[in-house]
Amino acid sequence: MAFLNGTGWRPALTQNWLFDWEAPGVAPGAGTERQPVTWLSRNDAATYCAHLAMRLPTSYEWQFAAQGTDGRSWPWGNQTDWARMPAFTNGRVMPAADDVDAHPKGASPFGVMDLMGNVFQWTDAFEDNHTVRAVLRGSNHWAPSGGSGWYLPQPAGLGEHSTFLLMSDSLDRAGGIGFRCVANA
Repeated sequence: MAFLNGTGWRPALTQNWLFDWEAPGVAPGAGTERQPVTWLSRNDAATYCAHLAMRLPTSYEWQFAAQGTDGRSWPWGNQTDWARMPAFTNGRVMPAADDVDAHPKGASPFGVMDLMGNVFQWTDAFEDNHTVRAVLRGSNHWAPSGGSGWYLPQPAGLGEHSTFLLMSDSLDRAGGIGFRCVANA
């Protein structure tokens, strides 16, 4: 909110921008302050990070923050433990994300929370002659009903990531993708 109110920044294409907010610049309401901000394109997230003199992490930096140096399968260790992340659902409507600090037992060896099972997170983008793809790290807490588990599967650990074909900021915004900023190298 401080960024939007202080700078007046708005994306050139506003379709789907902060879709779950009551209105652009008007946060969803009480009780949502600790939830990750979603419905932002990778460019929207990168713009915010740049305002803070920061940037989006690379996929390797995200992996290191989540895994540490011992090659663990999950931020907390090697055993799948669904109690350490938001409950996965496949209802018809995506529920709101959990607060970013709601699952402290799911923290990484460095104490970084909210890396698995809440929202995917934007990292690198790779471009060739005709496409741009972003690497999504982490995982979402929801897959729509109807057999789409191949597209939005349950969290499967740190050994997997997803790629997202970038097309347009308005189309790249999704409720299940958030971000975090890191210091410039």
